[in-house]
Amino acid sequence: MKKSIIVIASADDEQTQTFLSAQAIVNYAKEQEWQVKLEILGNESLTLQDIVQADVIIIVAEQDIDLSRFKGKPIYRTSTLNAIKHTAQECLYAFEKAEIYTGERYNALVKEALDATTEKTYLGKCAVKKGAHRGSLMIIVILVISVVIYSCLD
Repeated sequence: MKKSIIVIASADDEQTQTFLSAQAIVNYAKEQEWQVKLEILGNESLTLQDIVQADVIIIVAEQDIDLSRFKGKPIYRTSTLNAIKHTAQECLYAFEKAEIYTGERYNALVKEALDATTEKTYLGKCAVKKGAHRGSLMIIVILVISVVIYSCLD
């Protein structure tokens, strides 16, 4: 029996790597002759039958997304980097390490991803809020540079 996967991609307009990583998974799945459906969040093109038939749902998202329609299905989150650089490995991990979504907003997998640092995001799970950390870091750098410049003017 053919394996069947669903790939969900979601990102801000600036994060085209998310869509490239989702496409890498789709291409790999087609090479393996798996059934694959790609959904770009906001364009909910999946039918209930698609969801029921899927063996696993792979999430490639840089933001928190609503998973309620996948309750009871195995879900695997991956980072954009791993999906692009280690596509085959991530697809296999999806079947081995996916967790059944229970309907809780944050199950153990999502909690781990939310708590992950940038270094940990490349272990097969996607820190869905990692963009916020980059913004905070930039603000700190700007503040430090401003203080240094201000102190040099005195």
